[in-house]
Amino acid sequence: MSESKQTSISERFSNCIDLPIIHDVDLKTSSKGVNSHLINSNKRALKIYIGTGPEDPDRCFETSPGFIKTFLDNSIFVFNQGGLGNSVIQSFASSTNAKLVGVESYFKEFSGYNPVFWGSIRGSHAIRMYRELSSLDYIHLDHAYFTRGHNKNNYRISITNTHASDIKLVPNDRFSLHKIKLSKWRSAGEHILVCPPSKTALANSNQKTWLESTILEIKKYSDRKIIIKNKNSLADIDYFKDAWAVVTDISNVAIDSYVRGIPVVATSQSVYSSIGSVGLSNIECPRIGDRELLFNWLAYNQFSLDEIRTGEATKILTHIYG
Repeated sequence: MSESKQTSISERFSNCIDLPIIHDVDLKTSSKGVNSHLINSNKRALKIYIGTGPEDPDRCFETSPGFIKTFLDNSIFVFNQGGLGNSVIQSFASSTNAKLVGVESYFKEFSGYNPVFWGSIRGSHAIRMYRELSSLDYIHLDHAYFTRGHNKNNYRISITNTHASDIKLVPNDRFSLHKIKLSKWRSAGEHILVCPPSKTALANSNQKTWLESTILEIKKYSDRKIIIKNKNSLADIDYFKDAWAVVTDISNVAIDSYVRGIPVVATSQSVYSSIGSVGLSNIECPRIGDRELLFNWLAYNQFSLDEIRTGEATKILTHIYG
């Protein structure tokens, strides 16, 4: 199982008879309105939708026309208890007439308003859990999918989720701005790269033994070497070199892997796993899907700080979500 000889993509997956292989597709030949995949992400249906772009009247995301405006008209922008994300929240709030409050004030006085908040720490996780347990919507901001980092001034905006959900065919204009070159799908590899969730994510979930259980599960299906990479791993080491596949939960490391042409096997269903595999039994035959479809969509769900401040981000979100 651990041979690293060069093979073609079709040869690599020739033994995976129980799992359909989704190769990169030519969207020009895709028929309108085809739901090519359907999984769940939190409480919502996650669909890959081949449509005609944001102007298509058919929406996969479970929102109604006017959703964004209605949400923001009754919104409250929440500062968490410190951190650089608060400046992004302030910029977003400046494009609306909404009030800015702290986490404590939100729960004491403003819990009836629709919250817009940053990240998953310093009180933000409590807001998210409250809204989800109450089946209520929220808007979540965090680091971007591409060209990310506070010094790059790009941020993602997600609707009632911590990441984008439904995937819809949109133009590549926003993704092309990042000038990211996609490597060909890798046809060989020595090791499996395991990227566990952050300590914060583990603390906020029921996955405190994620790393241990994931490694044990991988060993049931593969004898390849396992390398672990977390957020504190040495930056000068190329952990992706010679990787056969990357295993993660819900993380931007999936994007870094797809860019390099490395298949991703996820332990949870999400927008990232929509073009990869879910479940470690697929580690020796991971699925590969249409990266450009995914990346184009993600680029329409992240924005520059200027776009957030001027209201352009809100216009785009309104266009694609209603």
